[in-house]
Amino acid sequence: MTDITQVVADVGLTTTSPSKKDVIYGVTVAEGDVVYLNTTTSKYELALATSVTASVVAGIALTPGLVDEKGVIATGGDMECGGPTVEGEIYVCSGTAGKIAPVADLAASDYTSIIGYGKAGTNVLQIAIKNTGLLHA
Repeated sequence: MTDITQVVADVGLTTTSPSKKDVIYGVTVAEGDVVYLNTTTSKYELALATSVTASVVAGIALTPGLVDEKGVIATGGDMECGGPTVEGEIYVCSGTAGKIAPVADLAASDYTSIIGYGKAGTNVLQIAIKNTGLLHA
């Protein structure tokens, strides 16, 4: 997959700040990582398109953290995702843990979890999470 190449220092809020949520991480997380809620531990871990459970995207990390540390994730709105986006391109949970990929890069064995779409302006992602629970065709 061709994931968005992110620069951690470039991840952050835009002037139309996204919706945010305070969480507890269950693994080491960097800014810009895509996370899901592990319902067994009630902690947020790296999302992964190859797993029906881990592909249920909850948001994108705005703060880094280690296991059992508090963090903040973006769950909606616009954000600087830390890497180049293309206006109108749909972005999904990647087959690489915690990463964002264009929808065209999903494999047939990957679950389709839409994270959002590229907006006008370098690195701007409109978060519009839709977890389909369906394998990519």
